[in-house]
Amino acid sequence: MKSDHLPIDESIRLANEEFEDVMESNDVVKGLATIEPYREQSVYHSFIRCLYLIMTAMTSVEKVDIEAAQQSVNDSIKICNKYRKTGLVLSVMKMIKTPNYEKYTDCDYCKQILRTRSQWESETSRLTFEGGVRMSTGFSHLAISNTPPKILRIINFLGIRGVESVGWAQINKVAFELPALFSQLARLFRILCWTYGDTHGGMGPINIDICTQLLDKELNKYPKNLMLNIFRAKVEQLNGKIDSAIEWYLRLLDDPHVTPRRFLYFELTWCYALQSNWDTCIEYAEKFRTGSLYTPAIATYMEAVFRYAKSAINDDQDEKQKATELFELVPTLRIRHLGKTMTPEKAAIVRAQEYIKNNEQLILPDVAILYDMNYMLCIRGDTIHQIT
Repeated sequence: MKSDHLPIDESIRLANEEFEDVMESNDVVKGLATIEPYREQSVYHSFIRCLYLIMTAMTSVEKVDIEAAQQSVNDSIKICNKYRKTGLVLSVMKMIKTPNYEKYTDCDYCKQILRTRSQWESETSRLTFEGGVRMSTGFSHLAISNTPPKILRIINFLGIRGVESVGWAQINKVAFELPALFSQLARLFRILCWTYGDTHGGMGPINIDICTQLLDKELNKYPKNLMLNIFRAKVEQLNGKIDSAIEWYLRLLDDPHVTPRRFLYFELTWCYALQSNWDTCIEYAEKFRTGSLYTPAIATYMEAVFRYAKSAINDDQDEKQKATELFELVPTLRIRHLGKTMTPEKAAIVRAQEYIKNNEQLILPDVAILYDMNYMLCIRGDTIHQIT
């Protein structure tokens, strides 16, 4: 390996220390500044930098952040290519034919290296490499196996297969049996899937008990971590403890390092909707919608539904007029991805059009949207009052 690269053990150690520091402090900006001097000398520092910029782009959906994340991916690829081993024969062959380095990014090649390589710089480097390979393999299987059927047929036709059980087995191996960076990322991914994937993917919080146990262990280690505390608030919500969940979300909004503010507005909107606290629900729905780049059609439809619910209960014509204006706006906010509109967004558009066609009337749209988003399960049976 070239001399300007950090020794691999030092690279792993420093990268892990920086990752741990950000987990404890939530200060991603400081973390990126610390990583910057090493990003061209260490593939692991480059990876963490790329990870932080991608997470920032996903939470903000701002053009500047997305471009920075894209550039960080390109930078990581360049650094990986920069430190590939070379020799006289390879140099001569390169003059004759330009190698396609893209093939070396395939998980199959990395798995082959893991199986056949007999000498490693250290056991730490081997375990870290194994964690990265297994995590990539797991994500590949999960992504392919959960691809929409029409696209999946094309992928399978090309000879690419994905088995969900294999994907989870690989992720679990990394999360609970391997050390350091990739292990922590795999555990965060597991908690994310248990709290959000299962819940809103239609299965329900079937793994909430084991999720709570793992989350408690992680919070004992990183009590101030923003992401873990968001998961804690979500668990409270799923257990029907809406007041407690609201307290957690409001506390997180006061954190100076919080970046996904709009995401917290989204969750607070549903919490207050579950309580039929329409004034506060509308307040956060409007905050979520204003300037939102997260499917603006859905954000607008949400606010329209909650304003309509309030107008129906209070016989408030001014509120109904605001709801009507928002319903009329929804179809104009359609966003197409690869020529198609996402199913939830399409449903919002169709229902908004039905509202206009039915003389500004919908039957229990607030109950329908809570059911569609699988938030009805958050209502505890002992909190339901009989309607007389």
